[in-house]
Amino acid sequence: MRRYLVQQGIDSARLVARGYGGTRPVADNRDPQQRARNRRVEVVVQ
Repeated sequence: MRRYLVQQGIDSARLVARGYGGTRPVADNRDPQQRARNRRVEVVVQ
């Protein structure tokens, strides 16, 4: 994702990509259908 955004012209110094799946869950990990929502990468453009 980050590489794609840089290729589209966004300055790489403005991008921060972090994976939060294990430390900041957004869904219940006990439910297999919701567990996939926790496997994510958030990209912030500054």
